[in-house]
Amino acid sequence: MKFKLVFFFFIFLLTDSKSESFEDKYGIGIIIVNCIPKDDYQKDKYTVDLFDTIANNAEPIRTYILHFSVDDSLFKELNYKRIDFNGELLMLCVERIGDWYKVRIKGNQEYWTKNSKLSFPGWNGKPTIKDNYAFFSWEQFIAKTIWVSRLDKESNPIRKQPNEKSVTIKFDAGECLTAVDAKGIWLKITPQNGEGCFDDNVYDDAIYQKKYFKYGWIRWRDENNFLINVRNEK
Repeated sequence: MKFKLVFFFFIFLLTDSKSESFEDKYGIGIIIVNCIPKDDYQKDKYTVDLFDTIANNAEPIRTYILHFSVDDSLFKELNYKRIDFNGELLMLCVERIGDWYKVRIKGNQEYWTKNSKLSFPGWNGKPTIKDNYAFFSWEQFIAKTIWVSRLDKESNPIRKQPNEKSVTIKFDAGECLTAVDAKGIWLKITPQNGEGCFDDNVYDDAIYQKKYFKYGWIRWRDENNFLINVRNEK
């Protein structure tokens, strides 16, 4: 089932060491901590346990009790890349084995955490079950974003096909693109749903964009870094 993530997302690009690969810096993707619904008895907090091994009988070596606050210092320690998701917690995932995820936190420390099942009352009185964590590869995550903008338009032109030799597409309007799909380092985008980005002359700017192309492709990353900023909100 296809769905849209609803979030505000911005990565502060860290370019202090260009020798690091993209995966070295950002891992294989992210995990989103699914919080308990607000009407449940644990409405104001949830827990993240970190382990140094994936053994089933292992005891956590760190436990974080998190509250719904983006200013919570624990969020900043666990989400050290400062990826904002409406106050929820995102952590970089560097490895995955079954239900276990290795996450990287502040200080480049890496620990294991296990996906588990959460049970809470459903609307019909029957318990609802969901995973504690939702994993997305970076390609999956980026493909579901709204309002993409390129960091450098000159070095990352919009192309008709996802390859460096494809012809470029002229695009002079204010940049406010919506992701449609991703293939490797390439992101398929459209200007058609980007009207919300414009502060002035919204309607005219949206029509202006649509004169140029329906779909195109840009690179969302290179070997070392992100090449785009992305924003997604309801």
